[in-house]
Amino acid sequence: MKRGFFVFGDINSKDHNIYISAGGTFDMAEPEYETVQIPGRNGDILVKSDRFSNIELSYPAFTFATNRAEFRRKMTDIRSALGSQSGYQRLWDSYNPEEYRLAIFKGGISTKPVAHVKAGEFDIEFECKPQRFLIEGEEEISLTAAGQIFNPTLFASKPLIVVSGTGTLGIGSYSVAVVGATGLDTYIDCDLMDAYTISGGVKTSRNGYVTTGTYFPELKPGANNIALGSGITKVVIIPRWWTL
Repeated sequence: MKRGFFVFGDINSKDHNIYISAGGTFDMAEPEYETVQIPGRNGDILVKSDRFSNIELSYPAFTFATNRAEFRRKMTDIRSALGSQSGYQRLWDSYNPEEYRLAIFKGGISTKPVAHVKAGEFDIEFECKPQRFLIEGEEEISLTAAGQIFNPTLFASKPLIVVSGTGTLGIGSYSVAVVGATGLDTYIDCDLMDAYTISGGVKTSRNGYVTTGTYFPELKPGANNIALGSGITKVVIIPRWWTL
């Protein structure tokens, strides 16, 4: 039977002889609700917001050791490795190969006493953003003329858009205007609500040259029509599909 493993940032648990069972890998984030109580009326009104809460993910893990000293060394090794990754990192596991989460290592590793010192069990805990990002959502979709992008999920995604040229770009009901002379592509990150160019590995803000209206574009579930205005020669969209 194959042993499960995870990859957090650039840390592969297999490289540290750490393996996991499925555990909570299939748990879902909770939607956020506001509770409203009306005097004289039984029950509460639950108003669902447009966001989901972070989720705590605990991997039941195990390793093999010939003695307790080796087990302690392995625990120190994996704690140090995971703790070296700062901020949110990509978290992938072999039980869900088609998706990944963005997670922070919480620093907790809870060991469990076992009868035999040749194997040690423990839990590794992460705090994750609620989305399960699909690997296929990282694939670039390139258009040089009007077209359509189909969102296969039930959730609107916030893509990364790369525009070559200047002009007006239509994405579904959204309109994005890119102005100002530049020989560089314009990157529009709809999640971070940021626009920039990249030259020699250096990012330069383009927020003053990009107009998105009230909201940055989203790719709604289903078909999204894409229109390239005059002056835009190409658009590349990384859709960032996600589910729960």
